[in-house]
Amino acid sequence: MFPAITTQSSEEQRLASLQHYGVLSFFREDVFGELVRLTARVFSLPISLFNLVDADYVRTEAHYGVPPATLQPRAEALCSTVVTQNQIVVYHDLAAMPQTAADAVRIQAALATQIRFYAAAPVRLTSQHSLGALCLLDRQPRNFSPQEQHVLQTLADTVSQAIVVRHHCRTTPELGDTHWQRLHAQLHDEVQALEALVRYLLLRYGTLVPVHEEVLHLVRRRLADMRTLLQSKTPR
Repeated sequence: MFPAITTQSSEEQRLASLQHYGVLSFFREDVFGELVRLTARVFSLPISLFNLVDADYVRTEAHYGVPPATLQPRAEALCSTVVTQNQIVVYHDLAAMPQTAADAVRIQAALATQIRFYAAAPVRLTSQHSLGALCLLDRQPRNFSPQEQHVLQTLADTVSQAIVVRHHCRTTPELGDTHWQRLHAQLHDEVQALEALVRYLLLRYGTLVPVHEEVLHLVRRRLADMRTLLQSKTPR
C-alpha cells in the first residue's frame, strides 16, 4: 500500500515530477495510445483513458472508445481519488455506490456522462508520486476481480516504466532520440503481438466476466517480457 497524498509539500513534489519527466510530450507518441487501446481490449471494455491530474484539472492525454475530452475540473474527476489514494480505485456500479462528502460530486459527474463502471490504476513515477491514472470505463455495471485489478496495475506500471525510460533516453547524450526510437519500435512490436494474442484468447475463451484466468495469466507473462525490455533501459 502506498501512502495517500495528503500534504501540500507532497502535492508540490508530485507536480514538480510532472514537469521533470516532461510527460506531456510523451503522450503524443504512438506507443502510448497503443498501450491505452490494449488496456481496453484485454478486459473487453469499450473505453480506456489515460488521465493526467495536474493542480486544478484532469486532462485526457490518450483515449480509446471515446472522442477527445475537454479539461475536467479536478474536483469533479474520479481520477483525483486515484491520485490522492495512490492505489487502484474500483466502482463496480456508480449508481449503486453510497456517496460521501468526499466523492459525491465526482460520482454524480460520472453518472451525468452515463458511466456506470469505473476502474483505474495509478501511473506512478520513480518517486512513487502518481501523475495520473490508467482508466477503464463502461456504461454498464461490471464486476472487476482482484486478478483483473492486478493486471490493470501491471499495465499502468508498464506505462510508468516507458515514461521513465523515454525521459532517460532523451536526457542522456550518449542515448538520445535515436536510442529511444529503436526502443519505441520494439515496444510497438511487443504491443502489437500482445494485442494479437488477446484477440486469439478471447476467441478461444470468450468475453467472460471476469476475464478467464488463463487469459490473464498469459497477458501477465507477456507484460513481464515487455517490462524486462524496459527494465534493461531503466536508469539505476
